This record gives sequence, C-alpha cells and structure tokens, in this order.
Amino acid sequence: VQREYSAQQTATANQLNSSNQRIADNQSNQRAADQVAKDLEATRPDRCKKAREAYESSINSRRIYREKPNGEREYLNDAELAQLRNVMFGERRLRAAFSFVRPGNTRLPGIQP
Repeated sequence: VQREYSAQQTATANQLNSSNQRIADNQSNQRAADQVAKDLEATRPDRCKKAREAYESSINSRRIYREKPNGEREYLNDAELAQLRNVMFGERRLRAAFSFVRPGNTRLPGIQP
C-alpha cells in the first residue's frame, strides 16, 4: 500500500511539474511576443517613412536602376517598373492591413492558433 501511494504521489508530482513547465513556457512565449510587438511598434514610424519614400521615389522617378555586381547601372524597363510599383503598393497595403498589431495582441484576424 505504501509503494502504491508513493508511486501515485510521484506520478502526481510529475504531472504538476509538467503542467507548471507548460504554463511557464506559455508565459515566456507571450512575453516574447509582446516584446516583438513593442519593438515593431517602436520602429513603425521609421519603417513607414522609408517605405513611403521608396514608393514615392518609384512613382516619381522615370529612371530606376539596379546595380550590377560590377557596379554598372541597369535601368528597369516599363514592365519592370510597373512590377516594382505593384510590389511596393502591395507591401504598403499589407502593412496597413496589419497595422492593428499592438503589444498584447498577437493573434491575427481569421487565423486560428
């Protein structure tokens, strides 16, 4: 009887330890997610400014180029310019769509964990 009781106590202690570890891991993950959200929010104005400047530059500039490994400039043709503008506009829309991310709000709408 003593052995059964001891085995039961050990099993209960193991379950409690496992449960406590899961809770601690979840809290740690939540703190990390909150910190990431805070960091993103802190850098948001600068990232938005840079994205706006790059987008405006692509719209206003007729001669956008990419630099080749040898340092030469390769100018984009009309199709490449249109594609670049679509990508940049899409990124702006994506940032706007996810601008709701705030510290403590780590869930994305429509996405289940």
